[in-house]
This record gives sequence, C-alpha cells and structure tokens, in this order.
Amino acid sequence: MLPQWDCYTRGYAPDGRERFVDSEMQDQVYGSLGATGGNAVGVVLLNGLAPGSWKSRFKGQQKMLVSLNMFGKPTRNLEQQIETQFKEIATLLAARRLEFEEL
Repeated sequence: MLPQWDCYTRGYAPDGRERFVDSEMQDQVYGSLGATGGNAVGVVLLNGLAPGSWKSRFKGQQKMLVSLNMFGKPTRNLEQQIETQFKEIATLLAARRLEFEEL
C-alpha cells in the first residue's frame, strides 16, 4: 500500500505514469489535472503495477474505514493480501476496528 503523495506515484510526469497505471485508470489515481487535481491518492501496488487505489479515514476514534477502488476483479489471494496490509496499518494507527467499502 502506497499512501497519498508517495514519491513513487508523484515522481512520474503524466506521460510516464503508464509505467504503473493504465492510461484509462490514471484519473482514478490522480484525479483531474488542473488547479486542484493531479495529486495522487493511495495506491495498491502489486509487482510494480497499480490494480487499485484507496483512501482511508477514521470513523470516531477507533474505527478505520478504508475505501477501495479496484480497477478490475481482484483474486481472492490479492484480497487477502490487501486485508492483511490494512490490518497492519490499522494496528499501527491504534484502530480497534477495520472496515472496507468499495468506491
């Protein structure tokens, strides 16, 4: 899991982003370019490619809510890996509960 504004996603100019995210999915990672767009959200990174993006927030003080935007149907193995990674992040941030929602 790469967080929002990670140097990996921020380090590519628009013409180089196809190295890790398909051109038709770039708006799902970067939003619209312009005065308020172009800032990358969190990215699920698998073998150097981005199969999805994510955002998180806390609901109350103890529940971490993760919004996933997978660009295709993930395998069960990938779903388990994502859940494991976010459980570790939630523990680090002292969340007592973790909940997922799709965007």
